Amino acid sequence: MCTGDNVLTACSITMQCGIHMAGGIIMEGPVFCQLNESQMLIPHLQVLACSSLEDKKILVEKLHMLGKIIAITGDGTNDSPTLKTAHVGLSMGIAGTKVAKEASDIILMDNNFSSIIKVIMWGCCMNDTVWKFLQFQIFY
Repeated sequence: MCTGDNVLTACSITMQCGIHMAGGIIMEGPVFCQLNESQMLIPHLQVLACSSLEDKKILVEKLHMLGKIIAITGDGTNDSPTLKTAHVGLSMGIAGTKVAKEASDIILMDNNFSSIIKVIMWGCCMNDTVWKFLQFQIFY
């Protein structure tokens, strides 16, 4: 989780959501930005708190280089660069700015994070259906 919130708030949220687990690293954005390549330990980084736009950008670029799939949620104009660079950008429909909505791939119309799970389920179902259709067309 990468957030502009302070460390205590970020830790509380990530523990409640099950994101932060034993062995995971919690770091603040200014500290993260000063680390060199070998010190970043991105695979073990679970919480990046007090992060700036530049911190988020660096994190997304490093995750891209590691071959990770990246999904970003955002609602403000400052989130639009990372929404564009991520594989999947999700913006908030009610509270989100127009710039964030235009930069994102998916707009959560109800501002409810549980909708993300529904989107993933529908996407997987669509993927399976297209795959079965193509198999049928090719092999029969």
